Amino acid sequence: SEKRKRHIYDEIIKKKLGDSITLPEKPLSTEYIPYSGGVEPDLLHLPTDDDPVNTDGTSMFVKPITDYWIHSEVSLPQGEEMKSVNVVGRSKDADGSVIGTYDDDPHLNTMLYNALQCFTMLY
Repeated sequence: SEKRKRHIYDEIIKKKLGDSITLPEKPLSTEYIPYSGGVEPDLLHLPTDDDPVNTDGTSMFVKPITDYWIHSEVSLPQGEEMKSVNVVGRSKDADGSVIGTYDDDPHLNTMLYNALQCFTMLY
């Protein structure tokens, strides 16, 4: 019967994993065994260039954590209203140095960013 099947299934799960009160009789194995399915996995081909950089010496693939806000849409207070803007880049001084210091906490982040106002079309 269906009730008997469910009971057997519950007992198998309880024996293997335990329940909300008791732990399983033997601990589960923590050894990692990669699944292969009987087929040898393809080799992973990594780029031969260990440190890819642009012609100006900047890294090609490493994005600084300070670029977290770039390309995001944020709401800023403008008088009594909130205006949506798109962050387009970091602000730099006359020497080309970034203005401010980065912090993971947005309230402590003193970096200045360039932003463009978002325009909304109403139909």
